[in-house]
Amino acid sequence: MRNGRVIFRPVEISDKAAIEAAVPPNPLLSCEYCFANLFSWRKACGTRWGLFKGHLTAFFEKEDEILMPAGSEPDPEDLYDFYLDVFPDGDGCIAHIPAKYIGLFPSIKDLFEVEKCIDHTEYIHETENLFNLNGSKFHNKKNLLNQFIRNNPGFEVRKASRKFIPECFSLAEKWYEDKTCKTFGITHERSAIKESLDNFEELGLEGVLIFCGGSLTAFSVFSIFNGTCIVHFEKYDRSVKGAAQAINYETAKSVLGKCRYINREQDLGIEGLRKAKSSYCPDIFDTDFTLTKKKVC
Repeated sequence: MRNGRVIFRPVEISDKAAIEAAVPPNPLLSCEYCFANLFSWRKACGTRWGLFKGHLTAFFEKEDEILMPAGSEPDPEDLYDFYLDVFPDGDGCIAHIPAKYIGLFPSIKDLFEVEKCIDHTEYIHETENLFNLNGSKFHNKKNLLNQFIRNNPGFEVRKASRKFIPECFSLAEKWYEDKTCKTFGITHERSAIKESLDNFEELGLEGVLIFCGGSLTAFSVFSIFNGTCIVHFEKYDRSVKGAAQAINYETAKSVLGKCRYINREQDLGIEGLRKAKSSYCPDIFDTDFTLTKKKVC
């Protein structure tokens, strides 16, 4: 698929090295540029990838959205030409525009409508804070974690691997049973989590598992991306009090000293998810912008 200066192609496992080479080293870069996300959500989003002057970009066909070229600061006119290459009718958007770029190029507002995208906000934490849980703001989380420890003596923490995939699938399905929300993020997550687990080793994923009484009670799946831990999926048995806090804590413990930051990704505009992610008091709320074609008055 060719759009002017960029050739977009399907995301394949074999593209991992090329895609990662086109992403600059920045620990706070959006999780959207992480290869595991591009691959795992490719069917749900109709994802294609390409290079804009050597920088990674992507076209999300089902959302009529293109990804801001990673770590680049193109001239606004050049970015506008790229936009029209992909959306000649002006019916799409460029997503994940950093606030820094808007500040550097105020003339961008002469070409595009600029809108802050709250639903794309990423919840970023200092790893030490999620491990230590110090202070009054974490009192409730620490209390629930301690209840989990007291109520489940002898619980086991294991490193995720391919052999545990069936159990992870089963727990994820159990987690979904209580979900009635039909938003894009929830209804398509099953596809993404299956792609991740089916290609766990090939994607370079890591994870943490918690077993209580021999049964899988919680798990997390994450990538180490630009020195940051990107938590892609986190599921737990809702009937086990404190299981959610336990898997969050054990994930932080597993990357302590290896990653300064943990990115718990976005809430997708889902109110319950937003509340849950905000309750952990992120150190950084990373909110970016979207660009759409300027309206003619």
